[in-house]
Amino acid sequence: MAVAELVLEYVKVLVWPALIAGLLLLFRDQAKAALAHLTSAEVDALGVKASFTLLQETHDSLQAQERVLSEPPSDPRIVHLEAYVANQFARPDVVSGDNIEHRGVMAWRAFTRVVEEIVDVLGLPDDGTHTYDSARDSLTEAGIWTPEVRNAERLLSATVSRSLQRPELAVLFFETTRDLADLLVVEANNFIDAEADNYQQKEAT
Repeated sequence: MAVAELVLEYVKVLVWPALIAGLLLLFRDQAKAALAHLTSAEVDALGVKASFTLLQETHDSLQAQERVLSEPPSDPRIVHLEAYVANQFARPDVVSGDNIEHRGVMAWRAFTRVVEEIVDVLGLPDDGTHTYDSARDSLTEAGIWTPEVRNAERLLSATVSRSLQRPELAVLFFETTRDLADLLVVEANNFIDAEADNYQQKEAT
């Protein structure tokens, strides 16, 4: 009888965590979408371990899809942007081995420069302020700032301060931010291709 009661007590203790874990597994995609809307304060409440988990999922999601152009780009603007991304993420202040804890912050700054460069290179409309926010708005208007980009960027911007706390988190943040920059260049190439297609259709009519 004592054994049965002990087992029952264990079941009572474990039933809710098991149920929550099951629900999170069942609604994993919805949970990830909701997590993408977290604010910095909410991420701080989650802690470093949760931040690492969320970053890892985002990194894996970006890695699971092709992030390089299937063929060498023919448009000189994309050639320039690919080189620009590579240069930004290879800068000494970004990859310095002596300051690995700061790689996350430096990678974020590199990413913001890439966003602004894409707007300039593509000649997209700008509100005149030439800020990261205005560049992001321009990319959204052009359809380059896709929902996937938006969700990943929100998570990165909310966890950038966390990247200072553990070297492994800083490295993961760096890699995920670089993946996102590469994705933006692919989306910029898609934008150029769509523009070319629209032009050809107008010429044909």
